Amino acid sequence: MKIGILTWDLALRGGTQRQIAELARQLTRDGDEVVVYAIYFDSSAYPDILEGIPVRCFFPGKNLARGGNETFMGIYYRSIPLLFNEWWFSGSIARWIGSGLDVLNVHDNYAFVAAAKWKRRTRKPVLWMMNDFPTVVLPATRFHTPVLNRIYDLLNGKWLIRRMYERSLRLMDRIVVLDDRISRKYLEDQFCIQPVTIRSGLDLFKFAYLPRMPYGGRRALRIFSNGIMLPHRRLEDIVESVRLLTDAGIDLVWSHVGSEELHRKYAIEVHRLVKSAGIAEHCRFLGKVSDAEMVKMYQAADVFVFPNSPQTWGLAVFEAMACGTPVVVSRGAGASEVLTDGVNGYLVDPASPDQMAAAIRRIAENPADWVRLSREGRRFVEENITWVQYGRKMREEMKTVCSRREMSRDR
Repeated sequence: MKIGILTWDLALRGGTQRQIAELARQLTRDGDEVVVYAIYFDSSAYPDILEGIPVRCFFPGKNLARGGNETFMGIYYRSIPLLFNEWWFSGSIARWIGSGLDVLNVHDNYAFVAAAKWKRRTRKPVLWMMNDFPTVVLPATRFHTPVLNRIYDLLNGKWLIRRMYERSLRLMDRIVVLDDRISRKYLEDQFCIQPVTIRSGLDLFKFAYLPRMPYGGRRALRIFSNGIMLPHRRLEDIVESVRLLTDAGIDLVWSHVGSEELHRKYAIEVHRLVKSAGIAEHCRFLGKVSDAEMVKMYQAADVFVFPNSPQTWGLAVFEAMACGTPVVVSRGAGASEVLTDGVNGYLVDPASPDQMAAAIRRIAENPADWVRLSREGRRFVEENITWVQYGRKMREEMKTVCSRREMSRDR
C-alpha cells in the first residue's frame, strides 16, 4: 500500500509525534510505501526514527506558533477568521497532498478536516487516529445556562465550525481511539459511531529494564513525571502530594521534564503553587531533554506519577514501567484502563493528591512491594505494549478500509 500519514505538528517531541514516527517506521519495515505530511515540521524531532522516510512540510521551518521562522502564509493563516481558516486552509492541504495514495491516516484533531476534504476530492479512504477528541465539537460551557451558550456559539461562529467538524467526523472510513472510557463512549453515545480501540506502543530496547535496589530510605525519594505543561497534566496534584509527603517528614526530590512554551500561563501557575507551598527546594523543572536523558531519568526514579485527567492514553506510563519504575496513575487517564491496581501499578482517583501521596508512600515504605511492581510492570509492557503490535493492527485497519473501497467500486 501507498500510505500517507497526515499531522498538524511534527515540530516538537511529544506522544503524538512519536506515535507517527514509530508507525511510519513500522509500516515501512512491513513493506509499505509511506509518506508523512506535516503542516509544521522540524527535522530535529525524531530524526533517528524517521531516517529514510520522506516527510513533506506545508510550512517550511519550525512551527510558527512556537516561535519559528515567520512566513507570509503563516502570518496570513493566523490572522484570518477561524471559519475561513477551516474552509480555505484545509482545502489547500487536501490539494497539496494530491491523489497518489491508497489510504490517508490522519493523526490529530487539527488536520482531520483537511483529511475529510481529501476524501471528497479523491474518493479514497481515510483512517483517523483520534488521540484526543476535538473539543470544538463539544457544546459551549462558558455560561451556566444552555440558552446563553447557544447565543455565544452563534455570535462567535463556533456553531458553523462545529457543524463542519461533525460532517468531517462522519466522513471518516474508520476512527481509531486509544481509550474506551472517554473517546469510544462519546463517539458511540453522541454520533452512533463504533470506533476501533488500538493502544500505542513503545520501543522495548530503547526503554530498557534496569534491575536496581528498591528505595530504602537512605537518600531522598526520587519522584519523576514528564509531559508538555498543559492543564490536563494536573501538575498541581503533584505539588500538593509533595507538600503532604514533606510535611510527613519524607525527604524527596520531584523532577519534571517537559516544555513550558505551549501554555505559559499554566506553567507560571504551577511555579507559583510550588513557591506558595514552600517546597521549591524539593522540585526541579528541567524543560526539554533528549531521549537518552529521559530514559536515564526513568531508570533513576523510585516512582513515576501520572495525574493527568482527562487523558485518552498516557504513553509515558508504559515507558516508566518498561524501565522498571513503579507507577502511580490517575483513573482519569486511558492508561489506567489496562492496568490492575496493586498488581502492575497503583491507580488513584482524578484530582486526588491525598491518594497519590498515600500510594507514593506505600511504594517507598515497602521494598517488597516496589520490587513486585517493578517486575510486573515490565512484564505487562513486554506482553501488551509494543510498536510492532500497534503498527500491525493499524495496518490491518488500513487494509480493511481499502478492501471495502474496492468492493464498493466493483459493485
